[in-house]
Amino acid sequence: MHLLLLNYEFPPLGAGAGNATQALAREFVQQGHRVTVITTWFPGLPDTETVDGYTIHRVHARRVAKDRSNPLEMLHYTILAHRQAREVVRTDRPDHIIAFFALPTGYIAWRLYAAFGIPYTLSLRGGDVPGFLPKDLWLHHLITRPFNRPVWGNATHLVANSEGLRDLADTTAEKYGKKVSYVPNGVDTQVYYPRSRTDDTEHIALLFVGRLVRQKGVTYIIKALTEMCAHDVSLRTRVHLTVVGDGPLRTVLMQEASALGVADMITWKGWLSRKELPLEYRTHDVFVFPSFEEGMPNVVLEAVASGLAVVATDIPGTNSIVESEVQGILIDKHEGLTAALLRICTDQALRTHYQHQAQLRAQQFGWNVVAQAYLSLLSI
Repeated sequence: MHLLLLNYEFPPLGAGAGNATQALAREFVQQGHRVTVITTWFPGLPDTETVDGYTIHRVHARRVAKDRSNPLEMLHYTILAHRQAREVVRTDRPDHIIAFFALPTGYIAWRLYAAFGIPYTLSLRGGDVPGFLPKDLWLHHLITRPFNRPVWGNATHLVANSEGLRDLADTTAEKYGKKVSYVPNGVDTQVYYPRSRTDDTEHIALLFVGRLVRQKGVTYIIKALTEMCAHDVSLRTRVHLTVVGDGPLRTVLMQEASALGVADMITWKGWLSRKELPLEYRTHDVFVFPSFEEGMPNVVLEAVASGLAVVATDIPGTNSIVESEVQGILIDKHEGLTAALLRICTDQALRTHYQHQAQLRAQQFGWNVVAQAYLSLLSI
């Protein structure tokens, strides 16, 4: 089977959905299928290349940043990628299309279906689902509503990467006589794996990985550090937070850390490459992720596979990976973050238990299992 994967983000661009596209492309090839990917070009990358047996076409859509894309950049990608996809169809017609995100790539898949009758699957990721982050994305969902009927309604399959996102997406899908399937994100346990640990009760390394936007809740980690030090002043030299990622709130968050007197407890690393990230996980002990809402966060999967204990908000997606009091601590509200971090930072035996359970949990999310779930769905 020849599969065409559409995503405006693909490593080194983007985050979770791009990484999922890359991993699935590799796994589909390993399971005997041909794969073509159409994504966005960025300086230093070739227009076309073959990697791990699949072909990547990169269209020269305007894009400024590796970690994010604005609506105009997505629109430009849509125009150029649709043109490139039609060329692929004419020269080597795919049997099925998988579009990551309902927009912009789902629109391209629908247009190809309308023109050539090629079936497609929508891989829903979060922000493309009406009702996801309603305070932040209500205008986006209002503007894009007219596209839901043709894009969602003509898809052969709709797939969500968490059970919570599936339930939310079903509200929209039912309007068009569709049901949403659940296929989780995966993680490469050959790349993300634990380090050999020594018992160190004196120094605890905390890690956050993600975009520095309101949704991720990094401000609550900074406040928790302040409150932890007020509770136990020795934690000021024993606990350190590394923030990997970038975004519009970086300067604001750094200023907040300085104002609260915890700037010396935080290292801001910016974005790291996919080659650098696995080692970064392995040099830390606890992954902190107080996000408001997620699809299924790859960073939590990567942290679990790397043997990190997790402290995170109890939200759909995250709670599909982490069981509270098994691989870490899930909090109902951000106000509970300080207490959770105090527990995990001051109880070495508890932390070690969570870390061991985390690496066991990761075995259930191998990309080969996820790819097979997609292939089983396409064979229906």
